[in-house]
Amino acid sequence: MNKEDLKVLVTGCAGFLGGSMSYELLKNNFKVIGVDNFINSDRKNISLIENTYKDKFNFFEADISKNNEALNSIFSEFKPNLIMHFAALKSVPESIKKPKLYLDNNIEGTKNILHSMHKFECKNIIYSSSAAVYSDENIQPVNENSFLMAKSPYAESKIQSEREIINAASSNKIKAIILRYFNPICSHKDNVIHDNLNNGSLMNEIIKTALGINKQLLINGNDYETKDGTCERDFIHVQDLLNAHIESLCLFKKINDFIILNVGTGSSISILELINAFEYFNKININYSFSKKRDGDIIKSFTDTNKIYKHINWSAKYKLEEMVKDSWLPFSK
Repeated sequence: MNKEDLKVLVTGCAGFLGGSMSYELLKNNFKVIGVDNFINSDRKNISLIENTYKDKFNFFEADISKNNEALNSIFSEFKPNLIMHFAALKSVPESIKKPKLYLDNNIEGTKNILHSMHKFECKNIIYSSSAAVYSDENIQPVNENSFLMAKSPYAESKIQSEREIINAASSNKIKAIILRYFNPICSHKDNVIHDNLNNGSLMNEIIKTALGINKQLLINGNDYETKDGTCERDFIHVQDLLNAHIESLCLFKKINDFIILNVGTGSSISILELINAFEYFNKININYSFSKKRDGDIIKSFTDTNKIYKHINWSAKYKLEEMVKDSWLPFSK
């Protein structure tokens, strides 16, 4: 797809990933329409994007899981021809406490996007899915055909949203690229938009401990059957994740219905390895201790990168050293 012909609707554009993607698209001269309801974000990223790209960015506050009229109005006025669908509640622990909220918000938002796409003949969507959809009973590394099993309402909402998109694509209504992210950390290399430190991710808890906001970092479990007893993840630099989205645009000319791609480095890094690397490369001590295991956590998860490399010649560029340095850089001063 030629970027000069694209008008991209980014849902969840006030959030960390949606905001970063919006900024990256605008930086690369795409036209962007953003929508968010601020349920787990604020106007900070929107204000920054509006001030930087006044003439290329249009933003609307709307709840796409409830307000189909507002969504249809956006489609009617701007006629986007590509959707990048980031909008979702994303905390695994919160989803266990509030399952209905997560299932309603995330799945209904996807259904409404698909409804508006059909109504206004928008044919292309890139969906922000998650490695949380995979069962931890899979042999590692997982590939796109590995067994799915939701251990949390958040994961279930992603699986169900994928099914809605696949059904729409299989009936020849749309073309869909489903990107299953592993564990994005840091911010993009322009160092402009940063994650909200209060969102509860591991890296944010490390940073809050480094800043003295938290006296101690609690690691959930140290007796898992892993290399050092802590959970293992495939951590990926956000810049790599953003680049994967842009590189995947070429697939719309090649696919007939949908494609699913894992987006990760292909390397397994334990929680302790991440903390130790953060300490070593940033020359700062992190006070941590161990607490009980957390419901819904997958023990070990990293990806087989063969499919994404085969289809778009993409592989992660940034290594662990650069990831931990870039995570700390915005806060080190």
